[in-house]
Amino acid sequence: EVENGIAFEHGSAVDEDHLLAVAQRHRVNKIAHLASMVNDADTIKSPKRSFTDMLGSTINVLEVCAKLGIERLLNCSSIG
Repeated sequence: EVENGIAFEHGSAVDEDHLLAVAQRHRVNKIAHLASMVNDADTIKSPKRSFTDMLGSTINVLEVCAKLGIERLLNCSSIG
């Protein structure tokens, strides 16, 4: 869905291939990576897994930026 020139995609940044495909399809030149854990109970129950997922998704976003020459990234995260 594109609204006012901004593409909204449903998916997970844990899936680097999907992330790359979306960025290529929309010819992305900037990324806003707004990461959040939605279920606090899962974060409390498995903090290591939660942090690993968040870190992994951020690394995937950085990899996509590097592959596509994207120089602008806004990163906001709920845990790191």
